[in-house]
Amino acid sequence: MNKFIKNMTGLLFLASSIYTMGASENQNTTEIQLLRNATMRIKYNGKMILTDPLLAPKNSYFGYLPENQNKLVSPTSDLPISAEDAIKNIDAILVSHTHIPDSGKLDFAYSDHFDQKAIEIIDKNTSLFIQPFDSKGLKASGFNNLTTIDKTFSWEGISFERFEVLHTSVPVLKPIVGDVSGYVLRADNQPTILWTGDTVLTEEVKNKITSVNPDIIIIHPAKAQKPLTNEEKEQFKAMGMPVEKDVKNLTLLIGAEEAIEIAKLAPKAKIVAVHMESTDHSTVTRKDLKEKIKAAGVTNIIVPENGETLKF
Repeated sequence: MNKFIKNMTGLLFLASSIYTMGASENQNTTEIQLLRNATMRIKYNGKMILTDPLLAPKNSYFGYLPENQNKLVSPTSDLPISAEDAIKNIDAILVSHTHIPDSGKLDFAYSDHFDQKAIEIIDKNTSLFIQPFDSKGLKASGFNNLTTIDKTFSWEGISFERFEVLHTSVPVLKPIVGDVSGYVLRADNQPTILWTGDTVLTEEVKNKITSVNPDIIIIHPAKAQKPLTNEEKEQFKAMGMPVEKDVKNLTLLIGAEEAIEIAKLAPKAKIVAVHMESTDHSTVTRKDLKEKIKAAGVTNIIVPENGETLKF
C-alpha cells in the first residue's frame, strides 16, 4: 500500500536564438522565451509574465516512472539560464496547475510546474495568477499575493480567460491527477495567445481553439505516460474509480499526432510546442515531433529549444 501511495503521489506531482514573425522592434513586441518544460518568460503588452516555474537543476528529483522513483533523474534537462535570472524582472507568474498538495509540502515527488526550488526562491509577494484548485497549496507554501481566476481577470491592459482542460486519458482518474487550466491572453494591438496547458485533446479544447481563433497557440505535445499496474487498478476500483482492464497506460498530454491536428484546426495560428525533453515520462522528443510535422506537411508548428526566444 505504501508503494502504491508513493507511486500515485509521484503522478500527482506529475544567450538564445530568435524566431521573428514579422514583428516590429518595439517595447510592445510579444516574446515567448522557452526556458524548460512549461516554464516560459512571456513578454506581453509590455509586461513580463513567468509561467509554471520548474527551476531546479537537472537530476534534482526522483522520476515519475516506476523504475525511476528512487533515482534522481528529473528534470531531464538543464535550465538555459540560472534560476535567479529566470525570475528576474518578472511582473507576475501565470500558473496552469501546480501538483502542490494543500499542505504545501512536496513529500514524495516533485511538481514539474511549480517545484520546490521555485517555492524557495520566488519572492512571496510576487503576483501569482492561479486556478482555484491550487490556492490552498500555494498559500501553505507561503505565497500571499494570489489572484484566483474563476473565468476571467483583467490586469495591466491584459485580459486572462481561464478554461478547464483534462490532464488524463482516463477521465475517471481526474480526482487523482487534479484540476488543470488553459488560458487565453488578449490585449489591444497584441496577438491573442491560447495556452492549452497540460491536456489531452478533447472536443472542449478543440471547440475553444476554433471559437477563440487565436494568433498563437502554446501546446505541450510530449505525450507523457505512466504505466498502470493491476494493483493500482484494484486500488482505484476500491476508491470508486474503476479503470477498464484493457487500459495499459495513463496518458497525460497530447502527442505529435494531436499537435498536427491542432495545427490543421488552426492553420493561420502559429503553434508553439513546449514541455518536451524535460521529464522522464515524456515519450515525444523534439526530433520525433519535427519528423512527424514534416511528414504531415504542416508548416505552422514551431519547436523551440530551451532558451530560444520567439518574437511575434
